Amino acid sequence: MDASTSTHVNLSVETVEGWSVVNVKEFLNSKRDYFSLSDTEIGILEKNGINGRAFLDITKEELLSLNVRLGPAKNISKFVAQQIFITRSYDLPVCYIII
Repeated sequence: MDASTSTHVNLSVETVEGWSVVNVKEFLNSKRDYFSLSDTEIGILEKNGINGRAFLDITKEELLSLNVRLGPAKNISKFVAQQIFITRSYDLPVCYIII
């Protein structure tokens, strides 16, 4: 696993979008306890070709339909939403109001 998948701190959307299926699998393996994932669930995502772009777009409902348990599905969807929000909030223009 390379440095871009070794931690979820400061991951940019652009970095994750560039991940291959193998990169996503390595990331999930490194965060298995954080997401409460089993080997089977990680394998499901790999077998379904979830690369970085798909990982950022996946919803809790889609994870559940793939037979990922509710806890990990919620953990992953929350993580993805937070990463997108953090990245996007850095891209917002700053607006100053002078009173």
